[in-house]
This record gives sequence, structure tokens and C-alpha cells, in this order.
Amino acid sequence: MNKRHSALLMRTYVIMVFCFMYLPIAVMIAFSFNESKSRSNFTGFTLGWYKSLFHNEMILSALGLSLVLALVSSIIATVLGTLATIGINSMSRRSQLIINNISYVPVVNPEIITGVSLMLLFVMAQNFGIGGESEAMFHIVHRLHELCKQLDPSRLTGIANVGMTPTSSRLFRLTDVTAYNEYKGWYEGTVEDISFRSTRIRTADNVAITIENSKICSEYIQNCDRRTSRLWAFSIGLTYDTPRGKIETLCRKLAALLQAHPDVLPDGVSVTLDKFNDSSIDLLCRVYVSRVSLREFLKVKNCLNLQILDLVRAEGCSFAFPTVTVDMPENA
Repeated sequence: MNKRHSALLMRTYVIMVFCFMYLPIAVMIAFSFNESKSRSNFTGFTLGWYKSLFHNEMILSALGLSLVLALVSSIIATVLGTLATIGINSMSRRSQLIINNISYVPVVNPEIITGVSLMLLFVMAQNFGIGGESEAMFHIVHRLHELCKQLDPSRLTGIANVGMTPTSSRLFRLTDVTAYNEYKGWYEGTVEDISFRSTRIRTADNVAITIENSKICSEYIQNCDRRTSRLWAFSIGLTYDTPRGKIETLCRKLAALLQAHPDVLPDGVSVTLDKFNDSSIDLLCRVYVSRVSLREFLKVKNCLNLQILDLVRAEGCSFAFPTVTVDMPENA
């Protein structure tokens, strides 16, 4: 059998299948306009049956209820089916195969068997359960799952984040101080507004920054108001002519000075000789300040910096600054 005959046979088979499925429906539609009640003899064309149909209150009531149930079921099935599709698409291949095979049952099962089974289930459960939306949801899952296979993973993540606001995901609230990391740097400020699509942050220099919620939900966010303290790490450079004994004494007294401040956590204070720079001996100081507010934190820094300045001078030490030594030959 050549390809031409094979194609003709396939088309004939498809036409026969469609005729078997839809020809009885076409005959039923045609005989709905028959004057008589006969289902075999067409006596004449009439619209009387449809007129009587729209004057039957019981049938109209059933039609309205059916339309409402269909609309509600479609909405529920669309929402659940979309969420299920996104979840299934993120599973492993084996898990996807198992879930898809289970969800195919309502799709390929004959409708009469599905209808009777659901009826028995609802009767047993005292009409508490799900109905047509269950089968519609499985159809939606399969259609969307095939679509998700063609989408880029980054776009699928964006779809999952649509409508996800920082408030609903509990990232931060209004008036919280947050730090947002972007490729240009960090933006720290107070949250002024959270809408469905974007969030507005007011920085310390009074600049309003509007950021899309989809970016916020996928980026690294620091909620400064949820921390219990702020880390302050700084270095003090001493000149190279400072004796070792003075450096050890300064480190000990500097740690005691920082621990004595009421807004400093004593257990988080450390003062160590960090490194030898080109022009200075650097002491590394790490302090945790309990004042989370930026304004209060700067006040604590100002107070401690003045005390450190007095302590370094009292111990006979000097702050280093960049210097360059040039040796000039006598005969130059």
C-alpha cells in the first residue's frame, strides 16, 4: 500500500469516527424542530417546542442554576488548575509522570461512569464535595502543563510571582526599614507604600525608589527592623612608632570603653590587631549596637568616636595617615 492510499484510508477512518460521534447529535438537533413527537418521521418544521421550553419555569430555573454552577466551577478549576500546573512543572520527571497518570483518569474515563461515580460520592458525603470543577481542573492541568514545557523557567517563575506582594509573603510591612540589593548597589530606606504591582522605598537622602514586586520577591532583601542590633565594624590606624605595650593597653581599654556604653552589646565587642598597612598598624573593632534605627545608630557612633579620639590621645598614641618617604642622595 503506497503512501497515497494510506493517507486516504486514514482520512476515511477519521471521518467515520467523527460521524459516529457527532451524527446522532446532529439528528437529535434536526428532529427538535419536528412538528410531531416522532423520532423517525419528520412531518414539518416548527419552533413550538422551543417556545414551550422558554415558558417552563422549572426548566428555566434548572438552566440558570446550571449556568451559575458552570461559571463557578470554571473559575475554581482555572485557579486550582493553574496552581497545580506550576507545582507539577517544578517536580521531578518521575513525580510528574505519576501525577499526570493519576489526573488522566477523569479525562479518559467515560463521562457516564464519572457522573454516576460522583453522584454516589456526593450522596455518601451528604452533598459535601467537589463536582464538575474536578474534571475541568484536570483538563486545565494537562493543557497548561504542555504550555509550561515550552516556557522559559525564568518566565514561569515570573508567572508564579504575579500578584505576590511583599506583605502577603511577609517580607516587610509599611514603615519597615529595608535594604534592597540590585546590580547597582544597596538601597536602604523606609517602606512607604506597598501596592499590587510595586513597592516604594524612601531612602535616607529622601529619594523615593519604586521597585516591581516580582523583583523584590526574587531578590535578596534585608529587613533592618527585624534585626535586634546593628554591626559596626571599623579600623583605627596607628603610626608604626607606637610601642607594642601601648598597642596592647589601647586594645584592652578600647574594648572596655565600647563595652561600657549602654547601647552596645558587651558580648559582641572585639578589638584586635588586624593587619600591617603601608602607612599604619590597623586595629579592627567590631561592635554590635542595640539601636536599630539609623538616626539612633548614628548618634551612638558619634558618641563613641569622640570617646575613642580622647582615649587614643590619652594613651600617647597617634593616628596614622598616608605618608611617602623619599631618600635624596647627598650629591644629587
